Amino acid sequence: MSWRVYSFSDIKFVINHPQYGAYTINNQGVGEVGIDWSNDNSAHNVAADGFTMISKVKTENGIMAISCQQVSLLNDYLWGLFNTLSAPNAPSSLWAAANVYISEAGEGTNNITLAGVSFQKRPSLPFKAQGEMVTWNMMFAQGNRLGSVLAQINTNPNIDVNNTI
Repeated sequence: MSWRVYSFSDIKFVINHPQYGAYTINNQGVGEVGIDWSNDNSAHNVAADGFTMISKVKTENGIMAISCQQVSLLNDYLWGLFNTLSAPNAPSSLWAAANVYISEAGEGTNNITLAGVSFQKRPSLPFKAQGEMVTWNMMFAQGNRLGSVLAQINTNPNIDVNNTI
């Protein structure tokens, strides 16, 4: 019998911003990454006589939620990126210039590229007896599930997948 196995350690996850640089997640304080598509891909219009017109709607936008430890290097990177992009003199044209690449090396079923990535808001700041996870919600204008995004990552000279902060 053949088994399908998932492991978070098989995920290659890169955030790249042309102004701030790239960051590769290497299982360092990350709790989870979730992709939620924002809109419906179908719409129905029902006429008075009961006839249903079905519309195929092309939508590719959504929200990515990244949960990480509040003391992680990823959290430091995201705060640095947010502060750089929200500075008073930062060009607005760079606000949504980030891209995210996610590739699953194991089964290879989840290869995703997100473009036009911007911060929805800053995460909550927990101050408690024990450290916690914080969640960064980032919106994206275009998301695609591809056959192999790893090929894009490995052939793009602007992305250093071994770069860590």
